[in-house]
Amino acid sequence: MWQYCQKIFAKRINSLYIADKVLKSIIAAEYKLEGYKMPKSWMEAFFLLEQLLQGQDKGERQVIFIDELPWMDTPRSGFLPAFENFRNGWCSGRDNIMLVVCGSATSWILSNLSRSKGGLYGRLTAEIKLSPFTATFPLPLEAILILIFLNPLPKSTP
Repeated sequence: MWQYCQKIFAKRINSLYIADKVLKSIIAAEYKLEGYKMPKSWMEAFFLLEQLLQGQDKGERQVIFIDELPWMDTPRSGFLPAFENFRNGWCSGRDNIMLVVCGSATSWILSNLSRSKGGLYGRLTAEIKLSPFTATFPLPLEAILILIFLNPLPKSTP
């Protein structure tokens, strides 16, 4: 059984690696990022995001949606200062940027965004408080398809 689980896990890891490579190449082609290298810091990553958004800017609203923001702020990552610089520098000079951030680590959101005394102090325009998600059964077809895609059933062996 353990060997079977290892094989399934290895296949999933390999599939995720391949899917990641394919997705990155599609995104690179779509946004003309073929020449870019993986950023070495958050500061560099936000600079690349600025360049991408400037290249796509047609004067219409641009929405930047960052999910699970708290998990990007790991120790010694430099994420929060880079995010503050991006928000307070580049974003603040544009009136067509909407920055939406969310995350499941409520305490991080409260201390670093909502009640921030640092570089993000007073930067919130609105907060949306969400109730816990509850599923109803039977699940809708879309949810079932997503679950199957994320966790495919193993093929039976004869």
